[in-house]
Amino acid sequence: MENYRKIIREEINERWEKELKNKINEIIEPKIQKAHEEINKSLVLFIKKMKEENELNIIPEKNRLPVNLVPLKNSNALINPILICLSNIETFMNLGFIKDKKRIINNLNKINKNNLFTPFSELMFKLWTSKEDKCDPKDVDLQLQSLMEQNYKENDPGAIINFILKKLSEEINMNQDILKDKNIKDIIENNFSASVTMTYTCRTYEKDNKIKEKENVLNLYLDEPDIITGIGGINKSTFEDFSFMIIKEFNTRKHCDFCKVSHELRVGKVIDELSNYLIINLNRERDPIRKMNFIYPKQFKLKDISKETEKENSSYELISVIMDCKIQVFNTEEIFLEEETTIKTYSKNLNDNKWYLYFEDKIIPVDNEDEIINTKNALILVYKKLNA
Repeated sequence: MENYRKIIREEINERWEKELKNKINEIIEPKIQKAHEEINKSLVLFIKKMKEENELNIIPEKNRLPVNLVPLKNSNALINPILICLSNIETFMNLGFIKDKKRIINNLNKINKNNLFTPFSELMFKLWTSKEDKCDPKDVDLQLQSLMEQNYKENDPGAIINFILKKLSEEINMNQDILKDKNIKDIIENNFSASVTMTYTCRTYEKDNKIKEKENVLNLYLDEPDIITGIGGINKSTFEDFSFMIIKEFNTRKHCDFCKVSHELRVGKVIDELSNYLIINLNRERDPIRKMNFIYPKQFKLKDISKETEKENSSYELISVIMDCKIQVFNTEEIFLEEETTIKTYSKNLNDNKWYLYFEDKIIPVDNEDEIINTKNALILVYKKLNA
């Protein structure tokens, strides 16, 4: 009996070695290999994901204030001052550091590499982390040239800023499905859009058609003084005429919903609500040689600029001014410089709450804050809601 068992075991072992072992290996080995490859693949993806997460979480220490910009050649002289102004606004600075930045950039570059968000967010990051004295804004400048085309030569800074805000908002919202931080989606509108009501009055029926609108940049249309009355040239220390200056034309020809024909309607405009920031463009297309003096306040309240006084009376403080110093005073006489245009940017720093002047290749602390008030040379005013 024992011999039979021995013979059977030997036969089983022999068959295992010659037949079954190879057949089982042929079946199992590919599965083991495939499982091994899948585990390796998953491990590589996990390591890559963890590395990306770590890169997003590791944010270099920010500078106390952003560095200056390299002067641009053959470009619109307004671009650098505008970029410096925006970089000192917390919302735009944060676009360089948001956790969704790489995700947005990768997705945008798949859809359209000709986007503004990529170079803009990278520039914001460099401005606030660079250990150099200056950053080169050429990538943003070239992209603006490409996207704005003929409008790139615009000499109205409000139009350029409005384009930048609208483009960034549009590109961020294109990525709303992949955003982990949903607050990023409407970051431009939530921080900059002013809510206004346009009123078109039909004189025939004395009825009003009211239309709600959003504006990222609010234009103030400054008039040169009337030759006879002198109105327009009177210095203003508050915004008492604000509600009139935000209207370009008081009459316009358009379709009337009451008469059902096109005719002249009376136009009115009221600011209903402001966001965390207010960007004001001092539009002098009706005052090209800057005869009107406009003294803007360092602080104001919503009731100072709006007829709507029932809403929350929020307070705002001045945090940035862009000036084009075409008007200079020599021996008490004002001289208008047609050729020599020097644009300066004054910004209040986020960290120390002090004013700094960005001028050419210098950043200069402002000792006298009255320097930021210039009745003829201011182009752009940026106000921030207190306690925003």
